[in-house]
Amino acid sequence: MGALAGVFVGASAASAACTVPNQLTNGQTADASQVMANFNAVANCVTAAPGGATNSVQINGGGGFSGVGPLQDGQLVIGASSGAPVPAYLTAGSGITITNAPGSITVTATTSPGSGASGAPEGRLTLKTGTPVMSVDVTGSTSVYYDCYVGKGVPYYNGSVDLWGSIGGCEISTTFPATGTGALNAGDVFDVFFDGVHICVATNGAGAGWSGDTGGSTMARGTGYSSVQNVRGYETNAKRLVNCYNGATNEGAIGINQATYLGSFFTTAASATSFQMSPTDAAGGTAPCLCLWNAYNRVRVGSTSRDNTPSWTYATAAWRPADNSVLNRVSWVQGLPFEAAQAFAQFNINDFNGQCNSPAGGINVDSTTATPNRSAVQNSCNYGNWSVSIPGYMIPPMIGLHFVQAMEVGGANVTFYGTPTGGVVGIDTAY
Repeated sequence: MGALAGVFVGASAASAACTVPNQLTNGQTADASQVMANFNAVANCVTAAPGGATNSVQINGGGGFSGVGPLQDGQLVIGASSGAPVPAYLTAGSGITITNAPGSITVTATTSPGSGASGAPEGRLTLKTGTPVMSVDVTGSTSVYYDCYVGKGVPYYNGSVDLWGSIGGCEISTTFPATGTGALNAGDVFDVFFDGVHICVATNGAGAGWSGDTGGSTMARGTGYSSVQNVRGYETNAKRLVNCYNGATNEGAIGINQATYLGSFFTTAASATSFQMSPTDAAGGTAPCLCLWNAYNRVRVGSTSRDNTPSWTYATAAWRPADNSVLNRVSWVQGLPFEAAQAFAQFNINDFNGQCNSPAGGINVDSTTATPNRSAVQNSCNYGNWSVSIPGYMIPPMIGLHFVQAMEVGGANVTFYGTPTGGVVGIDTAY
C-alpha cells in the first residue's frame, strides 16, 4: 500500500485541484476506507477532466480542468493578466509576413533595402496600372500608381525610428478628385509622398501645388509644404504636410520627415496629367509632355514632337517658333536637379534662288522669343534643299516644368519643310 500512497501523494502535488482526503506516509498502516476514499477522489478528478472541447489545451480552471481552444492553424495560447489565457494569432508588423499552417508558423521579411542608396524606395511612379516602366503614351490620366520595381519596400520615418513599409499587392495608387478640396489645379507641379500605408499628393488645401507654396512656382519649390530634404538617407518632407490627399481623403497632417518623397508630376489639365513619348505627327507639332518624374529608380526616356505640315515660307530674318507654332516643343518635369537632359532638332530648309539669306533652325529652352540657346545655320548662296541638325544640346539639371522649343529664322524665298525630312524637336532625359 506504500506504493499506492506514493501515487496519491504525487497526484496531489501535481494538481492542486485534485486533492485526496487522506495523506498516507511510508510505514503507516493503511486503512481500507482511507484508501478507497483516496481512489474515489482521484476517480472524480479524472471524470472531471479534460475540460473544453476535443483538442483543447488544458489549464487550471480554478477548481477543475478547463480548456482553451481548440486552436486554429497558427494560433498560440497567450496569457491575459485579467483572466484565463486566450487563443490568438501573431500580428505582422511593417515589412513582415506571417503564414499560418497546420502545426507551423512561418515569419518572413517582405522588404529589404534595395540597390543604390541605402534604404532607397524600391518602386516607381507610373500612369499605367501594373506597368512600372511605361512603353506607350498616356494622356489625361486622373490616377497615379506606385508599383514594385527593384523590390516592394519603401522606407519611412514614424517620428521615432525608420521603418520599412511595403507596396501592398505590388501597387498602391491615388485617383485625383474632380471636385472638392482634393482636386488639383491645372498647370502646376505636385509632389507624391508615402506615409507608411498610402501615397498622397501634397497641396495647399485649395488645389495648388508648388505655385501655391511660399516662394514657389512651376520652376521652383517653395519654402513650405513643397520643400524636401534628405536627412534620413532618403528624401522626405522638410515641413509639416497639413494637406496630402489620397483621393478625396486628406492624410494630413503629417509631421516633418514622416512622408517619403517618391516623385512629382505636372497637371496638363485640372486633376489630370500625361506622359507622351511619341505622339502622332500633327500640323504645327504636338507639344508632348513627360509630365511624371521618379525620385528613385529612374530610366532613360525620349520624347519627340513632329510637325507634318508639308511646307511653309518665312521671309523674315528674325527668330520665331518653328512654323510659327508654340506646339513645336517638348516639355518635361523634374522634382530634383539630378540629371541633365539632351535636346535635338531636325530642320529641312530651301533657300530658293541663292539669296544668301543664311536661314537657320534653333532650340530654345523656356522661351519662344529669345535668340536660341543653340542654333544651326544654312550658310548657302546656292539654290537647293538643306538638312540642318542639332544632334545633342546638353541642358543642365533643373527642377520643375521646362520645355525646349524649335525655332527658325528665315529670309526672302526661304521655305521650311515638315516631316519626314524636317519639323522635328525632341528631348532625352530620365524619369
